[in-house]
Amino acid sequence: MRRTTPLRNAAIATILAMLLSFGWWLPAVMAQGTAVIRPTDNIFVVTGEPGSVVEKSFTITNNTGNQVTYTLSAGTNTTPANLVTITFPSQQIVVGPGPNTSQSFTVLFNFAATAPSGTKLGTTTITASATGSTGSTILQLTTTGTAPTATPTATGTIGPTGLPSPTQTPRPICVGGQQEFNDPGNVREDAQLIRVNVPETHGLCSINEETRSFDVDWFFFGAGAGKVYTIDINQMSAGMDLVLELYDANGVQVAFNDDFFQRNPNNTSDIRPRIQSWRAPYEGFFYILVRDKLNTSGGDRTYQIEVRAESFGPTPTQIAELCIDLYEQDGLPETAKDIFPNEIQPQHVLCPTGDADWVRFYGAAGKSYFMFTDTRQYKNNPDFNRETQSGADTIMFLFDRDGVTKLDESDDIPDSLDSEIRFVPPVDGFYFVQVKNRGDLGSQFIRYDLTLKLCVSGDTACGRAQPIAVPQQTPNPGAGITPTPDPGFIVATPGPSPLPSVRPSASPSPSISPTFLSFSRVWQRADQPVAAGQVSRSWMWGPRPLQRISEDYSNAPGGDRLVEYYDKARMEITDPAANRSSQWYVTNGLLVVEMARGQMQTGDTTFASRAAATIPIAGDQDDTNAPIYASLTGVIARNDGDRTGEYVAETLQRNGQTGDYSGERQEAARLVRYVPETGHNIAQAFWSFLNARGTISENNRTRQGQVIEWLFTLGYPISDPYWANVTVGGEPRQVLVQPFERRVLTYDPTNPAGWQVEMGNVGRHYFEWRYGRELPES
Repeated sequence: MRRTTPLRNAAIATILAMLLSFGWWLPAVMAQGTAVIRPTDNIFVVTGEPGSVVEKSFTITNNTGNQVTYTLSAGTNTTPANLVTITFPSQQIVVGPGPNTSQSFTVLFNFAATAPSGTKLGTTTITASATGSTGSTILQLTTTGTAPTATPTATGTIGPTGLPSPTQTPRPICVGGQQEFNDPGNVREDAQLIRVNVPETHGLCSINEETRSFDVDWFFFGAGAGKVYTIDINQMSAGMDLVLELYDANGVQVAFNDDFFQRNPNNTSDIRPRIQSWRAPYEGFFYILVRDKLNTSGGDRTYQIEVRAESFGPTPTQIAELCIDLYEQDGLPETAKDIFPNEIQPQHVLCPTGDADWVRFYGAAGKSYFMFTDTRQYKNNPDFNRETQSGADTIMFLFDRDGVTKLDESDDIPDSLDSEIRFVPPVDGFYFVQVKNRGDLGSQFIRYDLTLKLCVSGDTACGRAQPIAVPQQTPNPGAGITPTPDPGFIVATPGPSPLPSVRPSASPSPSISPTFLSFSRVWQRADQPVAAGQVSRSWMWGPRPLQRISEDYSNAPGGDRLVEYYDKARMEITDPAANRSSQWYVTNGLLVVEMARGQMQTGDTTFASRAAATIPIAGDQDDTNAPIYASLTGVIARNDGDRTGEYVAETLQRNGQTGDYSGERQEAARLVRYVPETGHNIAQAFWSFLNARGTISENNRTRQGQVIEWLFTLGYPISDPYWANVTVGGEPRQVLVQPFERRVLTYDPTNPAGWQVEMGNVGRHYFEWRYGRELPES
C-alpha cells in the first residue's frame, strides 16, 4: 500500500494508528467484506425465447486481498412465479488472493415454455456469499417475440364432447401499459366488488402521461358487525410503492397503511401495505382505495389484493405480530429507545400481558421537562368497546441515570387515566422512563402516544394537564457540576435564490453537555461565518444540527456513541473520555462508503448488511433518472490510475454504467490531483474547493485560514469524478459529481460564484437509509 512520498516512517506509523483508531477504511480495509458482481457484457438484462436456456457470463471481483471461496445462489421474482429458473454449472467460485482479483463464471437461465413472448417477466438477484464477503447483482428478465394481443383467441383443443374448446391466450393486465381489462373504478362511486377470502390480481395503469393523471383502484366489500378483517397486498411488482386506505359508506377514512413493517421487521425492503385485523363497527359496505404513493406505477406492474375474514370473538385474541410496535424491543432499560425534546412517539402498544415500554431522554440541568401518555385519539378506534380509551390505564415511572433508582411515578392525571411527570434534572445526563398498564394487562388494542415536552424559559407548566401545581426544583448543589455555556448556533433561513437569506436565532441555547460543545466547535470553523452573513459560500455541514442521538457502536464505551446529524454529514464521538483537544476527538463517518456498499458500520471491524441506498446522490430527491448511491458500486471498484492533465470524459448513469461525455470540455473538469491511497483523481473545481482559504471561526473569533481540512472532512475519493444528468428544482442539469468516503461533491457551472461546488446532503440521505424516515428539521 503506497502512502504520500514525503512522509517518513515515524509519521506513517502515527497516522496509520490514528486512522485505524477512528474507524478509517484505507483501501484494503475499505473493501473488506465485499465482492462486486457484474455481467461480462455490462448488460443487466437477460432475454430468451420461451422454452429456451440462456447462458450468460459474469465476473466477480474479490476486494478482500485474501483468497475467498464464494457460494453462488439466485432468487427470482416473476409474475406468475417460476417463469425462469436459475442453475449454476459450478456452485462454488474461488477468487484470489490479491486485491481486486477477478474470476469469471457462468449462469444458466431456464425460460419456461409457458412464459409469454415479448414480456418483462420480473427480476433475478445473483448472490455470491462467503464468510466476511458478499456481493450481488440484479438483472431484468425478458422474453423475445411479440407481446400477446389484447384479443382472446380460441385454439383447436378438443374437449370431452369432441368439439373444440376455446382457450384464452394469456394477456397482460394493462393493454399497452395504459388500460386494464377489468379495471376497478377510479372513483369511489365506481368501486368494484371484491369478495372476502378471494384474492384478485390487478394493475395500476397510466391514464394520461401528458396530464400526469394516474390510475387508482377502488373496491368495496360487505362486512359483518363486530367481525375482524385483514386487507392485504399479497404480491406487488417491483417499482410499486402501494398505499391502502379504508373508508366507510360516508367517505370517512377509518384505516390506512403505507408500509406494514410488522410483516417482517428484519426485511426493511418489504414495503407491501396491509390493514391488519380491523374490526367492522357495523354491518355494511366499506370501500378500499389502492394507489401508488408516488404515482410512478403504470406499464404492466401488478399486485394481488385479498380481504381476509377473521373471527376473534368479543375479546380479540392477541396477535403476536401486532404486539411488535415501532419501538420494540424496548422492554428493558438497556434496550430503551431515545425520545427527543418536543417529540411525540405515536402508537406505542402495551402487548402482550406484562409488557412494559422503556425510553430514555437527555435532560439538561435546570430545564423543565414533561413526560405524558395520551390515549384520547384511540377512543372508539377501533369501535368495539364503545366508550373506552383503548383499554389503557397507564402508569409512568421516572428513573435516574443508572436506570435503577426511581425518582418519581404517576398514575392518573385529573379527569383521565393517562399519566404525566414533570422533572427538572439536577445534572446533565440520560434519564429513563418506564410505561406500563395497570394490572399488567396487555392487548394489541391498548395503545398510547408518548410525549416529551421541553418547556421554554419561564414556562413551568407546558405539559398536558394544565395548570399543574408542582414546586420549582433547583439543581442539587452537591452534584459538583456547573453548566457549561453553549455558544449556540446561528440559523439560516433559505431564500428564493441559491444564496441563503441569513438571520440570527432568537436566543442562543442554554447549557448542554460539554461533549456536544465539541460538535459545535467543529461546525463553527467553516459554517459560523456563513450563518452570520460574513461570507457567501456553500455550507460544509448545514445551518444547524438536526438531530442529537446515540447509536449502537460495539467499540464505544457502553456499546453506543453520541452522534449529531447535519444536512451534509454526521459527527460522532466514539470515546467521550479521549483527549478533547485532538482533532480526531470528533469524527464524521464514512457514510458514502456505507450507503454505496450496503454495509452499515456497527463497530471498528463489524458491519450489518443492508441494501445499497437508492437515494439520488445529487439534485431533486424525486428524480428517477439521477445516479443513486447504489450506482457507485461498480465505479468505486475501479482503479483509474494517474490521469493528471486529462479531462473528465465519462458520464455515470443510474444503473451504474458509464458512458461517453459529449459536452464541451471545461477547465473545471480537468483532473489535477492523483490520490495514490485509493487510485483516483480529483478534478480542478473540487481540488480548488478543498484547498480554498477564507473567513473561518475559531474560539468565537474570525480569521483568515483554510476553510476545511479536506482529509478530515471528506476522506479519500472513492472514485474518479463523472458527469451526471440530474434535475434541480425540476429543471434538468448536467453536473460533475465525485464521491469521497465521507461526502459527495457536486459542481454546477450554472450556480452563482461561491455555490458552484457544494456538498451533497449526505447526512439527510444516510439518516433516511439507516432509519427509513426523513431527518427531522430540528
